[in-house]
Amino acid sequence: MGSLRDQLLKAGLVDKKKIKEAAHEERIKRKTGSFRQLEHEKTLKDAEWTEKQNLQKIEQQKLAGEQKLKQQNEQPEQQVNTIIKETRIGQNWAGNRRFYFSTPENRITYLNVSDTIGAKLERGETSSPASGGYFIISATGARRIDKLAPECLRFFNVPKTASA
Repeated sequence: MGSLRDQLLKAGLVDKKKIKEAAHEERIKRKTGSFRQLEHEKTLKDAEWTEKQNLQKIEQQKLAGEQKLKQQNEQPEQQVNTIIKETRIGQNWAGNRRFYFSTPENRITYLNVSDTIGAKLERGETSSPASGGYFIISATGARRIDKLAPECLRFFNVPKTASA
């Protein structure tokens, strides 16, 4: 058995010219229909891609904002650590004299310091910041830390100046 067209041609209901015209119209419909469908699918894909790009851009902006905030929060801590490294008094501060100070938990503790370091602490020439342990630093470093993050200083004896 042949196709429906062949059967209609044999029955004499249609002629070859009509069959060719119908085939031609069918091809045009398929081509234009699939072209429109492809165009529509491409438009949908483009819209999805644009939306995906926008979501990625928003996510990147969000991450950048979080990183910037994190850097701003960490920056003073990094500066304090740098100041400690620059102004830290060497390991020769240990000795037999106990120097008492309070911790962030309001507990009183002490460092065993030498007599000269103890006297400097009392005069305000050195200080003890508390960031991951206790260190004795110079007074200039303590002043810088006091401006930047005063909660990091455990003890800073500011000498009183003579009033005029």
